[in-house]
This record gives sequence, C-alpha cells and structure tokens, in this order.
Amino acid sequence: MNKKDKSLLLIIDLQKDFINKKTDKLPNKISKLIDSNAFDYIAFTKFINSENNDFYRKIINHILGYLLYFCSNLLNMAYHFLYSDLN
Repeated sequence: MNKKDKSLLLIIDLQKDFINKKTDKLPNKISKLIDSNAFDYIAFTKFINSENNDFYRKIINHILGYLLYFCSNLLNMAYHFLYSDLN
C-alpha cells in the first residue's frame, strides 16, 4: 500500500438484535480487527428508527425494500470478508 493510501474499517449497524447463530462470531472478529491496529481509521454506523420521526412516516415505505436488499448484500459481503480473513 502506498504511504498516501489510508485504510478504513467500517462497521455498519452491528447491533445486538441482529446477532444470530450465523453472525454470533462477528463481534469478536471485529474486535480482533480493531485490536490489530491494521486500519488508519475505524468508523461505526448505527441506524436508529422511531415511529415518531419523519423518516419513518414519509420515507420508510418507499425505500424499505431497497434498503433491506442493500443491507443484506452488504452484511453478507462483510461476513464473508471477515470469516475468510480470520479463520
């Protein structure tokens, strides 16, 4: 990697409610990646939804299908990336 290049570990919406039998090892694997100091930057995202906000009332019905498809694919890619790198 070029000295000018920077690396980013992006953790997207890793919440307890999304952990199941297939993903229960992800928190520990992510922790190992963080502890490895292999990344210049680490960022976390968290989606917070409420029935009282505009997003829920006005937009969620239009983009829910696309969002679920996108997140499913993104999480699947992240799972395979983490699984293959740490096993």
